[in-house]
Amino acid sequence: GFLGAGLMSAVTYLGNTVAAQLGALVLIWLAAEWLTGYLRVSAPSIVLSVLFTGFTAYYMAAVLGAPRWSNLAIYETFMIVSAAALVAAGLFYLRFRLPFALAIVGLTIVGLAFTAIGTLSSDFLVSNFRLIVGGGGLSLFTAAMWFDLKDPLRKSTRSDCGFWLHLIAAPMLTHAVLWDSHPAITNMQKMLGTTPALNSWLIIAAFFVLFGIIALIINRRALLVSSLGYVGSVIAYGIWQLNLPSGAATSVVLLIIAALILTFGVGWQPLRRLVFKLMPRGKYLDNLPPAHV
Repeated sequence: GFLGAGLMSAVTYLGNTVAAQLGALVLIWLAAEWLTGYLRVSAPSIVLSVLFTGFTAYYMAAVLGAPRWSNLAIYETFMIVSAAALVAAGLFYLRFRLPFALAIVGLTIVGLAFTAIGTLSSDFLVSNFRLIVGGGGLSLFTAAMWFDLKDPLRKSTRSDCGFWLHLIAAPMLTHAVLWDSHPAITNMQKMLGTTPALNSWLIIAAFFVLFGIIALIINRRALLVSSLGYVGSVIAYGIWQLNLPSGAATSVVLLIIAALILTFGVGWQPLRRLVFKLMPRGKYLDNLPPAHV
């Protein structure tokens, strides 16, 4: 982290020149050769993959800032920057096989798709933003399942690749489904006498249960992370409507969310065994992580 901050400061001090940007990229890559390629340490490798991808995007943005690029439309500019980030993340993954770098690859592919659609038709992107987000999340989820099904016992780095892809796919899927279901939005509709906020609570609760069942089946807690945020906001909204003192309301909300998280954490394997007992038997179960794992 200090390396990245120091390099950013140095590049800025040197006037954000192309030479300074390239020098920063070279230093980051050399650090990755040592920490990721030789020592194989995880946390610094994750930071270095983010730094290498970020500095590459920053470098391309600096290049696009030259006068000859000044007439580019905003979506075209971001598309070129996204393509550069994709190449950087892809190179990092191919060289070091770092699972987290594959998640950056997936994220930059989705970003590239967004900007490409925006370049073709910004109106289409805006009017179909929710569907496009959902499509990106579903694509990443499908890729994550490909890695998971190749390693049901979670013994290889394929499992790690699946984990990171699930982690970035889950927020996209959650937001795509629950985009218009947040109580903060529907509360205004309620006051106007239109859609009751209760509908939002039921939609979010049903989605959380469905997501929870899917997460139990494929043994991926990452799917619940983003939906927990929505469930927490629903609980908070409901508690605060009781007009409790702010301190008491906050305490109740935090305790309920904590109980929910602990229940899933401690009861994960028993819940998985219960779900597996209710599922129809078939060969597809052989490709899923066993319920006792």
